[in-house]
Amino acid sequence: MIDLPESELRERLATALSVQRWVDEVAAAGPFADVDALVGAATAAGSPLSEAEVDEAMAHHPRIGEAPTGEGAAQEFSRREQEASAQTDDPQLAKALAEGNATYEERFGRVFLIRAAGRSRAEI
Repeated sequence: MIDLPESELRERLATALSVQRWVDEVAAAGPFADVDALVGAATAAGSPLSEAEVDEAMAHHPRIGEAPTGEGAAQEFSRREQEASAQTDDPQLAKALAEGNATYEERFGRVFLIRAAGRSRAEI
């Protein structure tokens, strides 16, 4: 049984997907019999996300190579994820990442998002 206090559940959900409507819907569906029930509720609430909700979810993500701002579980997760890939003193690589971020944002209108954990800056 997954029966967390509502504030803790909401915090954990927001760390997974920072979309207020989604957090509200998933939290309202609890408590959950098991992880599968939680995943089912989360999938149903997120299918589909509106364009505005995708923007909302991505708004707090830092650019690759930049440190997250603010405090919270999501920011700490981003810090840990980017920590390994940030280990370089190569100014050319830093410039290439910044240019790649800018090109992506210009083309798609949002920050480039990738799972950085386990990848070097050169791989990204």
